[in-house]
Amino acid sequence: MSIVDKEPPARFGMRIDSKGAVGYTRGTATVSLETGADGGTIMHYASDVQVGGRIAAVGQRLLESVARSMTRQALDALERELEERLDRGPSHP
Repeated sequence: MSIVDKEPPARFGMRIDSKGAVGYTRGTATVSLETGADGGTIMHYASDVQVGGRIAAVGQRLLESVARSMTRQALDALERELEERLDRGPSHP
């Protein structure tokens, strides 16, 4: 994975490219941040991933379901971490 198209703090992109014995994945993702009406931050993200080889032939539906679940878990973990940091205040990293 590599980070591309960085425009801190507004946006960044990712490129994903991997190969293994059972197949490959290639893809891109973008994340952008904007200030919300309440002063909070709104995060937008989009991705496009291609999976090929034996793993795609066997588990395409499963892969899509797992990807959605993992994305939700990652965003929930990010939200918890940010809330904890805000609760601790600026004097505690």
